[in-house]
Amino acid sequence: MQKDFKIGLGVGLLFVVAVAFWLSTRPDLSTEARVLHQSPNTPSIAAQSEDRPVTPNIEQRKSSVEQTLRIHVVEKGETLSAISAKYYGSPNQWPRIVAANRESLNDPNRLLPGSKLVIPQ
Repeated sequence: MQKDFKIGLGVGLLFVVAVAFWLSTRPDLSTEARVLHQSPNTPSIAAQSEDRPVTPNIEQRKSSVEQTLRIHVVEKGETLSAISAKYYGSPNQWPRIVAANRESLNDPNRLLPGSKLVIPQ
């Protein structure tokens, strides 16, 4: 009985790790994709007429999001204050960056080089 429990626990753990890896590599779960999906320029399906396609033009959505969305790749030694000063002209605007990246920033005092931050307008 104990051996079966260990095997089941190992298989379950392996399954959880595999699903976590799969979810972390999905491009449609990225910040850019979520913003594209929630774009205010995207017409709802109910508002579309029958002669128009259900899927909106992806290029139009990308261009509208690129105009409003800025992404910063963190380099070694950078701080939120320095990034804030670069984009806003003031190091005191770092809480705006933290608020926009609440899901991806575990600790605002420890930025990982190579991580991507959304810089709100």
